[in-house]
Amino acid sequence: MEEIVSGSLIGFGEIGVEAVSVRHQPVKEALGFIFRCGSQSAAVSGDTRYCPELIQASRGVDVLLHEVFIHGAMKPGGIRTQETIRKVASYHTLDSEVGRVASEAGVKCLMLTHFAPPDFDRSALLETVGKDFSGPAVISEDLMTLDLDSWTLSWWGMAVSPGAMKDLGSPA
Repeated sequence: MEEIVSGSLIGFGEIGVEAVSVRHQPVKEALGFIFRCGSQSAAVSGDTRYCPELIQASRGVDVLLHEVFIHGAMKPGGIRTQETIRKVASYHTLDSEVGRVASEAGVKCLMLTHFAPPDFDRSALLETVGKDFSGPAVISEDLMTLDLDSWTLSWWGMAVSPGAMKDLGSPA
């Protein structure tokens, strides 16, 4: 068995996966991944703060699945202090930065995930992201899929048609 490190290239049939170092200190070995299959591509940020290495590796991908820390939604309480919030924010990408990441990488679609905290104002998050990213941004849900062949977004039996995705700025 071989350990996966930054720069590792892994093949799964027609799918190629590249591991990319991301910035999630104090974790020393945090990785994001770039998936490619034919002309389609996707990037997964993993946990990271703003990361030029991830931006470079994900340039022009069809979809970037990126974690986000919603700074204004995290409130002190219980064992969570303002200092704890500051530390957690220091190794995650802030809501005010994730749109810039997608824009600088030139991705076609941004899918947001791994929300901290998990309860937040969805409209406010999309508004914040939209200040820096003009493409479609999606607040992901568990079991949600995006078919890159048809640009159809599906979740719990509901689907957004390719035409609607095109209206959002997708290449469909």
